Amino acid sequence: MVKLIVLSSFVQYLATIGSLIKLRNDKSLPKGMQIPFGLAIPIISIIIIVYLMFSFNWISLALAAGAAIIGGVIYCLNAKNPAKAK
Repeated sequence: MVKLIVLSSFVQYLATIGSLIKLRNDKSLPKGMQIPFGLAIPIISIIIIVYLMFSFNWISLALAAGAAIIGGVIYCLNAKNPAKAK
């Protein structure tokens, strides 16, 4: 169970790093989102996190993928019928 929690944290880190890359040149922000060394830190972080994610055994990866698929199906069903979700 702990492995799945760590794996889900890695996925959340990837989303955060992706938002750093996207918001870097966002015109709606006063100066964009500036970080030192440009894109070097997010790219190195992505490489490290992907490496760490694939260091898990295949059972943990399969369970995480299964949970993501089930969660995605539930999300799509609730998005089609928001009145039923209440």
